[in-house]
Amino acid sequence: MKDQTVNSAITHCFTGSLLSLLPILPIMVISSVLVTSDAIASENTEKTIERDNKKTNRKPKEKVDEKNLAKIIIHGASDDLKANILALLPSRRPVCQAKTHLIEKYLNSAERYLQKAARGLGYYDSEFQVNSHQKDQCWVFDITVKQGKPVKVGRVDVQLKGEGRNNATFQKILAEPMYTTGELLNQSSYSGYKSRLQSAATSLGYFDAEFTERKIEVNLDNYIANIQLHFDTGKRYRLGKINVEQEVLKASHLQRYIQLKQGDFYSGESLSKQQLYLQTTGYYADVVIDSNLKKAKNYQVPLTLKLLSQKRNVYTYSVGYGTDTGLRASANMERRWVNKRGHKLDAEVLASEKYSIVGAKYTVPLHHPQNEYVAYFMNFENLVGEDIKSISAEVGAEYTHKAKNGVQQTLTARYLYDITQIPNEDDLESNYLLFGGKLEKVKRDDPVFPTKGYKVSLNVEGAHSNLLSKQNVWLAHLDMKYLQKLGSGQLISRASLGHVAAEDFYDLPQSLRFFAGGRNTIRGYDFESLGEINDQGINIGAKNLMATSLEYNHPIK
Repeated sequence: MKDQTVNSAITHCFTGSLLSLLPILPIMVISSVLVTSDAIASENTEKTIERDNKKTNRKPKEKVDEKNLAKIIIHGASDDLKANILALLPSRRPVCQAKTHLIEKYLNSAERYLQKAARGLGYYDSEFQVNSHQKDQCWVFDITVKQGKPVKVGRVDVQLKGEGRNNATFQKILAEPMYTTGELLNQSSYSGYKSRLQSAATSLGYFDAEFTERKIEVNLDNYIANIQLHFDTGKRYRLGKINVEQEVLKASHLQRYIQLKQGDFYSGESLSKQQLYLQTTGYYADVVIDSNLKKAKNYQVPLTLKLLSQKRNVYTYSVGYGTDTGLRASANMERRWVNKRGHKLDAEVLASEKYSIVGAKYTVPLHHPQNEYVAYFMNFENLVGEDIKSISAEVGAEYTHKAKNGVQQTLTARYLYDITQIPNEDDLESNYLLFGGKLEKVKRDDPVFPTKGYKVSLNVEGAHSNLLSKQNVWLAHLDMKYLQKLGSGQLISRASLGHVAAEDFYDLPQSLRFFAGGRNTIRGYDFESLGEINDQGINIGAKNLMATSLEYNHPIK
């Protein structure tokens, strides 16, 4: 088969009067800008008023099976212009063996996109010549470009009018100039600036906002573009009636979770926070907030919150092995809501060689449910240390409040009954009514897979012999952990300080003594294998604790 050649020359020179093009092309869309017969022309000067609604620069489209498509070769263009041409050319490129009429059709459609790509980067008198031929049984488009002289930015007139002109969000946008004088006219900056104003208006509830003036005036006599952009925000809308569709909580308790109030200014950020707040309650699998703009009256927008319930009960099971626990198996049950007041129940069973527990926790959300709640708990534990072991039962309650600075404050009251067994000694039976408080601050870059952050907690507890306790005792424990990304791994540092004061330390239960060893204190030592050694060589724990560690975790691929 003989090689077929289709030659098409596409040449546009905008050095003369634009009116000469009008009979052929009365309206031409160029780079999100509309050039019409309203253009001003004179013998020596050509000005065009360009109106913009679309982006001029786009990211290149994904390549799909390139080897089977016609090839495009561009000569004489800068890297930026070349990328913009490839991004804007018709996406449906002919295949290598396409018929001649499809090649001609592609060439004809490509014409306006070439000028669009050039003007988007400020080249208004660019010339293009496109030839097509076959090579190695595949069509090739050769595009030769004469970029011409670029247009630079002259005067920029941006004005903000309306009720929102002094709003901090708009003022921040105005503080960042769209262009600087003398800069090349890249129209993506113009489009992006407009989009920022429009997005801010929508997010803040200025739904009647509009551009009263928006034009780029290009003078090809001096290659200067003057820009005028006037934006009227209009009046800001407020929240109207708020309707919530859900089946979990009764109305009086649901209101504790609704942060939005009728009459508040409309804010996209507030709506997002409300959505996230409801999703983190654990009650709802999905939260959709509909702003019914069509039903807005008196500048008030009614809202509908549609809350899709989670599964009420969640069961999890696991079997594994850990150096701190040995072989282990566990089962957990979470009842995400017990009743229409949003109470929650968690139950856990863990059996392992060194530590076993059967426990339950009942949580009652208070007036500010995400930051304030009361929990009642009950645990039965069996702890097997290096030399001593214990069986204990506890029941208690705790009040938790999370402050605005992120510090979680907890007050605790618990009754502990414990039987500690030390080799060659009688069983140590004890009971304590312990009152305590805990402060904890956690900061991390990701709640699930953090790469950077820290955790600091301070726990203080005490008991008095006159209040259902075997003896006077108090203890304090400070625990710190810091995580930092280093290379492809993580640097982890830990530090723990602790002290317990009692009338008779050797009469304390195992759980009120300090031990070290294991992955959370000192790696390389067995779980809780470090402590004070008595005359018989038995590790009985210690009244003081100071442990530090530094480790580096590196992923194995």
